[in-house]
Amino acid sequence: MQKSFISIALLLVAFLFSVTQIAAASVETQNDNAEVKKASFPVYDIYRSMYDQYYNRWAAHAMRMNRETEPAQFPPFPPFPPPPTFPPFPPFPPHVNTLAERDVGAEQFPPFPPFPPPPTFPPFPPFPPRS
Repeated sequence: MQKSFISIALLLVAFLFSVTQIAAASVETQNDNAEVKKASFPVYDIYRSMYDQYYNRWAAHAMRMNRETEPAQFPPFPPFPPPPTFPPFPPFPPHVNTLAERDVGAEQFPPFPPFPPPPTFPPFPPFPPRS
């Protein structure tokens, strides 16, 4: 029990140490990332400006309107019409077995005999005693 407690404690300390190292490394490289972000591609800047124009013109305006104006009052939705009704199906024609009528004079076979019972096997011989 003592060994497992010590090993779990050492694993926890190693995990916390590695997490703090990773967090410190990201803070140290934060300024480098800022310089990379400033030297961005001109195509990205064009797309960014187009997005800003669109957002300022349409999206922000629509969001402001939703906050300032009252929503439109629509009349209640009309009820759905009843489902269509179809006439009932016509009755089926009477069943006529033309083959049976044709074969009345033909030879009639007896019904198929029942299947034989499944085979039975003798019981297993007893196992020899263990020595």
